[in-house]
Amino acid sequence: RGLTEDYLPVPKKVSHFRLPSEDGMQNWSDDAFITGISAGLNHSAARTNNNVVYVWGKNVAQPRDQKKIGQDSQTPIQVRGLPGNKDVLKVSCGSHHTAILLEDGSVYGFGLTADTAEPIFEAVMIMPAGSLDMPVQQFKSHFDRTTIIGKNGGQVIQLQFWSDSSLREHSAFTPAWIDHFSEPIKYVHRGWLHTVIVT
Repeated sequence: RGLTEDYLPVPKKVSHFRLPSEDGMQNWSDDAFITGISAGLNHSAARTNNNVVYVWGKNVAQPRDQKKIGQDSQTPIQVRGLPGNKDVLKVSCGSHHTAILLEDGSVYGFGLTADTAEPIFEAVMIMPAGSLDMPVQQFKSHFDRTTIIGKNGGQVIQLQFWSDSSLREHSAFTPAWIDHFSEPIKYVHRGWLHTVIVT
């Protein structure tokens, strides 16, 4: 059945999106509100005004059953592993992973890696501070990687999220197509089989 007026999905209004407190208990934080949000293929992530990142959706939590790769959660779960002394600037979901940009230019990631079907539940560093031209112009996770466009569009870096920590040290690369452009890059959007570049 095709999309018709009678068949279109209807958005549901959520009057209050309550976040769990930082201590992980089932009491709820009344002073936190969402300042950034992103949706992936099967999960979503958000950052709050008090510098906490939450995730919910498929395979986002440690499984209770060891036969499963991850546990689904309809309730936001706080992402662990981020340094507490750095502000979170951006959160972006790819299809199965999430990337987080911190104020010092370091990038952290969690979720399913590009080389295995095993998720990493706590955020791990995938790019150290000092590599990006800050402030970044674009920070966008896509199907299998994250694209970062540095200040003024002169720097384009793509990151893949690997399970092996030694591979993560070399996960940043400049895409080969950059050599075809003389003008600064404004935006990059990647689909499954194609890339759209805006100059």
